[in-house]
Amino acid sequence: METAHVLEALQQAYGPLPGALQEYLGQVLIPRRYPKGQVLLRPGQTPPYAWFLGKGAARAYLLEEGKGEEVTLWFWLQGETMVALDSFCRQVPATFYLELLEESILYRLSFQEIEGMAARFPAFRRLERALVEKALFRITRHLLDRSRLPARARYEKLMQQAPQLFHRAPVKHIASYLGMFPDTLSRLRSAKE
Repeated sequence: METAHVLEALQQAYGPLPGALQEYLGQVLIPRRYPKGQVLLRPGQTPPYAWFLGKGAARAYLLEEGKGEEVTLWFWLQGETMVALDSFCRQVPATFYLELLEESILYRLSFQEIEGMAARFPAFRRLERALVEKALFRITRHLLDRSRLPARARYEKLMQQAPQLFHRAPVKHIASYLGMFPDTLSRLRSAKE
């Protein structure tokens, strides 16, 4: 995905951006390649960037204390903005890992660049607010679904919303995200086919 396509994707998702802001973003959003398995953020690190995923897939996870098992918190796919929202906005240490599941192309903005854009381009605050609102809505919806829906319904909903995820992430990560054991997810997938 080229920078022009990133700007187009942002506008489709969050509304029109003024020309001066588009021009500035076109200058600072530089594509960077990262290998599969790259850990962009670790617990205890203050997130240096927010990223736009031009190509690839990523996840946020934490290690369950005492067991060392990974618990997948979130996934991002191509065309999404990826950020450790709680720690990035307050510039405090993160509590989870952020890992790339595939070779990826990322466009990044530092906290300082974002603050500078917000001061220079008032319209950027609208974009920033829309990004945060969308993230909060998705997080809230996921938490409610995990606590209220049975396993089959959680699986079917994810299949409707992000079917490509099942080809891009290991079953154990998806199962963890859905709050079920991998063998439960495998049974649900087998029954669906």
